[in-house]
Amino acid sequence: MFGLATRPSNFDSYLLGIAIMNLLLYLGWYITFKFVSGEGINIVTLLLILFTSVIWGFALYFFKQHLTTWEETPAESREHNKNASCGLSLTIMTFGTSCRPWPCSHLFWREKEREEKKERKKEREEREIEKKERERREREREEKNERREERGRMRGERKRESTRRERERERRERKGEREEREKKER
Repeated sequence: MFGLATRPSNFDSYLLGIAIMNLLLYLGWYITFKFVSGEGINIVTLLLILFTSVIWGFALYFFKQHLTTWEETPAESREHNKNASCGLSLTIMTFGTSCRPWPCSHLFWREKEREEKKERKKEREEREIEKKERERREREREEKNERREERGRMRGERKRESTRRERERERRERKGEREEREKKER
């Protein structure tokens, strides 16, 4: 209703306001009904609610700085950058610009990148092993086919050899029979 009655200055702040109000209303409803039903709130749940509130606070802090906007080019947006800091007063975290929380994120993402690199390396090694295994199986299959063909050739040669011997024996027998007939006829 508020959005219909007034025109928001920018749409992203308007949507953020709606989202945060919905979350706050739900949080209030949850806490209220926990007490109404007589259950009370568990310590872990209370800690999670507090942690969520802190995260929302940081999100609002970075969002409400309005140091960047989609309406400007990146060069125009850089003109609004402040001194290098992450919004934290720790000396080890004085790097990047305060326009975004992302310069701090490299502390957390480097480990993730290392893990992803290890996973990619492991996947490459596994693919290489699978490739070698496929090549080995293919070689074994080819060798098996060659042995089968060789056995087939040898069987064929043996069969031809036995056929040749059989024919030779038959010729000798016929020759012997002819010679016997010729002897009888003489």
